[in-house]
Amino acid sequence: MKKKNQLTGKYRLYPTEEQAKILWDHCKADTFIQNKYIELAKKDQKKEIKPNFGAYSKNLKVWRTAGEGLDETHYINEEGENWAVGLLQGVQGRCLYYVAPRIQANFYTKGGGSRVGFQSLKNACSFQTDQMTLEINEDNPKKSHLKISNPQQKGMRVKIVVHRLFEDRTLKSVIIKKEGSKWYACAILESDELPDKVELKTTTGLDFGIKNHITDDQNKTYNIPSYPRLEEQIKRTQQKLALCKRGSKNRKKVKDTLLKLTSKLARKTNYDRHLITKEIVANNDGIGVEDFKTQKIVQKMASDKTKLKRIRQ
Repeated sequence: MKKKNQLTGKYRLYPTEEQAKILWDHCKADTFIQNKYIELAKKDQKKEIKPNFGAYSKNLKVWRTAGEGLDETHYINEEGENWAVGLLQGVQGRCLYYVAPRIQANFYTKGGGSRVGFQSLKNACSFQTDQMTLEINEDNPKKSHLKISNPQQKGMRVKIVVHRLFEDRTLKSVIIKKEGSKWYACAILESDELPDKVELKTTTGLDFGIKNHITDDQNKTYNIPSYPRLEEQIKRTQQKLALCKRGSKNRKKVKDTLLKLTSKLARKTNYDRHLITKEIVANNDGIGVEDFKTQKIVQKMASDKTKLKRIRQ
């Protein structure tokens, strides 16, 4: 199989209220299927069988049509209808087939990445699909549209701001996610041309710490700035939220304000990290980082008591 060069781009989406509801239904269906797979994996684990998420995906057609396996009482609403089957039938089937490979990759990740395990997901708010078309406005790319096929609204066109074009790449799939109250499309772009090998002319080593966030081999330090005024606003809003009555309109307003403030702080810190990493990558061809694990060091020190005595002396 020929290797391909992949690149990702993150673009802002501006869906209408109806379109946002449809996108949110896709996110809920994605989360529902993930939790269903984890439930099946738990049963296989008790039988000492290795979980196979590819085999679990064969149940999707049955769940969406006949509803077999989704006939329990907690899947029936007050009107006597099966809400789970209705949710799965209201979304495109292709996005549900992406759940199995994604969850399997996270389930068996070893070190350095997230691991799902047998814990059910609650706040997942994204889904992946390849049944979409990017309609770029040549006069003004920031007024383009992303056409997403779904059973609820045929030919749904969501406004997308394409701030950067990749003409030499093809769009493979899109991960649509919700961050706070905003929607984003993370496009996965492919190209047959592989990047050229880079000669290591300049290299650097990085050390990560608490006093200084990053220190290179030339003793140059990089620190992510803090925002005390914004952090104080978040603290006061959290205190105000704790005093609000649950279920009240005032609590919802305060919660929305808190969400905006935390999202703003996250965007600022992410941007500062991006500036630091961009500077390091632009000035160096090779970068070396420490890869030791604190837990293994503690275990090694605890097993050999003579080393602890030397440190105390």
